[in-house]
Amino acid sequence: MTAEELLQRYAAGERDFSGVELKRVRLEKTDLRGIRLDNARLTRIRLDGANLSGASFKQASMVDAKLNGANLWEADLSGAELGNCRFTE
Repeated sequence: MTAEELLQRYAAGERDFSGVELKRVRLEKTDLRGIRLDNARLTRIRLDGANLSGASFKQASMVDAKLNGANLWEADLSGAELGNCRFTE
């Protein structure tokens, strides 16, 4: 899935993207409140400055993800693989 496709579907009201695969996708400074990315493969995804409040990343693989300055208020990262992720601010 591309960033453009995800954003189009999100804008249309879809929130459940469980199981998707996103590689090297740039979603910096996007508003993705309440998105579900459970069991997703998010390799080298860029989410710097994104609003991810209430998002769900249960059991997601987020290797090399960048979430610097992302809003993770009430986000669920339980069971997520966070190898080499970057979280600042």
